[in-house]
Amino acid sequence: ERYTRPYPMGKRTGYYKWAVNLNGRQVFLGSEVKLLQNRKGSTIEQEKQDLEARAGCVLITFGDGQPENDELGDKVKHGDLVYIKSSRGYWLATPNEDTYCATASTSKELRQPYYVYYNKCTDKGTQYTMKFGADGIQLMLAPIQGVEESYPERHGYTYLYQATTGSTKYDEHLEGNTKQFWKLNEENSIDLRYNVSVVLRDMYVDSFLVVNTKASCKTFRPHGALKVWVEGKYRRHLAANFDYKFYFYKA
Repeated sequence: ERYTRPYPMGKRTGYYKWAVNLNGRQVFLGSEVKLLQNRKGSTIEQEKQDLEARAGCVLITFGDGQPENDELGDKVKHGDLVYIKSSRGYWLATPNEDTYCATASTSKELRQPYYVYYNKCTDKGTQYTMKFGADGIQLMLAPIQGVEESYPERHGYTYLYQATTGSTKYDEHLEGNTKQFWKLNEENSIDLRYNVSVVLRDMYVDSFLVVNTKASCKTFRPHGALKVWVEGKYRRHLAANFDYKFYFYKA
């Protein structure tokens, strides 16, 4: 019931609905919410993210995040080949040359396929693996037919991980590295579903995978002008330019 009680706000600016994942499906709760701008100097997106963080679920506009096909709620299985798309239309994209950093693009032609694996992390050095167990999600670069191997692939770095520098990069496969293991919430859920909005958080320091919509890769090749950087951010740093909700689609 707490999800249907938005916090008091000021001037009316838009309509939203609460939504939660229930048995792998995105379910609307209660009537529409009037999202309001209350804090001085805040943006609507900042108000929205703050409200979501406190309530533990998401607010979405009508028509936003609807499934691209009829696979809504199907379990993403171990070894599945997937594409990953953010709520604002950014696909996790093919890597740039001369860097191990991850990228995103609104261009469908640049999207990067990944293999999804559910593995047990052997690192017991952080509270995020000690408290709830060590099963996590791993995302591995998949080869693209007819396309030359990317810079990270040529060096054996194919697993998406959250670097301590704040960048999201690719690394070699390390069973004991919590930075390359992902969870969906505080309880370490790995119940990953197709076409359902999820938040990916590393199992090292609980930082969020985000697309930095303002960080262009224009000085990199190939197609850098069409890409932006993917980063890791703590919840308290989720500004309006960070897109942190993702959907998985079958490749």
